[in-house]
Amino acid sequence: MGTKDVKFAEVQKREAIKRMRKLGIFKPAIELFDKEGKVMVSEYAGILWGLDEGSYPEIEKEVRKFEEEHDALVYMVIKTRFKFDESDTMIMYSFMYVSKHTEEWDMDLKDIFAPCAYVHNETCPFYSEFGHIEIRQVNGGLVRIA
Repeated sequence: MGTKDVKFAEVQKREAIKRMRKLGIFKPAIELFDKEGKVMVSEYAGILWGLDEGSYPEIEKEVRKFEEEHDALVYMVIKTRFKFDESDTMIMYSFMYVSKHTEEWDMDLKDIFAPCAYVHNETCPFYSEFGHIEIRQVNGGLVRIA
C-alpha cells in the first residue's frame, strides 16, 4: 500500500468513526475500532463480539476480501438470522462500510439508518449482494430490521 493509500485509509477510518458515533455504537467498541482497527459483529439484540475473536474466521476472510476488492473499510458487521419456517433459516452478514466514493459520504450519513450495505449470505453465497437495509441501534450494537 502506497503513502497515498495509507492517507486515504485514515480518512475512511475517520468517516467510519463519525458514522459509528451517529449510530450510537457502544463507545468502547468505537475506541477499539479507532485504536486497534477491531471490527465488531452485532447479533441478536445488539450483542457485540470481535470479528477476530475466533467465532467468525470465514466471515473475517469475507470482510477482508470485500475491503480489498472494493477499496472499502468495514466498520461493523450485523449478523441476522431469517427464519422462514421451523426448519429453514438463512444466515446473513451485513457489512457496514465506508466506500472509496467520497462524493457519496454526505448522503450515506443522512441515510445512516437505511444504509447501503454489502450482505454476505452465508446460507446461499450466490445471493450475496449490495442493497439498502434498515437498521436500529439496540444495546450499543445494531440490528437489521429490514
